Amino acid sequence: VWEQVARVPIFAALGVVTLSEIVGKLRTRYYPARVTVVRRGDAGDSMFFISSGEVEVRLPTGGSVKLSDGAFFGEMALLERQPRSASVATTRPTTLLVLYASDFYEIASHIPALAEAVEVEARRRREENLGRQAAGTKR
Repeated sequence: VWEQVARVPIFAALGVVTLSEIVGKLRTRYYPARVTVVRRGDAGDSMFFISSGEVEVRLPTGGSVKLSDGAFFGEMALLERQPRSASVATTRPTTLLVLYASDFYEIASHIPALAEAVEVEARRRREENLGRQAAGTKR
């Protein structure tokens, strides 16, 4: 898991001690191509970091966004404690690192840099999605 965590940019800046704590909480999951990882409306009880591979996030507006190595998803539902707002499926064989909500909040309580980085990205994506929805465009 350590090798896979090191590939995720959001973790790289956190330092070795922090990484060792995170590594202990992450679960590795392997998915073949064209498998749904999460469905819109599911409970937002975890977030995912892409160690390798690619996923397609199917937005409620009808558009989609592809994410690959180093990216993460599922953070909005986790942070807002709401059902998932989008479905996500693999486009090719993908290795994901899963961080469950309880572990995320435990780590975030004493490593605010992780929570802050995730919140910044969630805010950016929310604004991007709203802009896309207002413009009626697809990506």
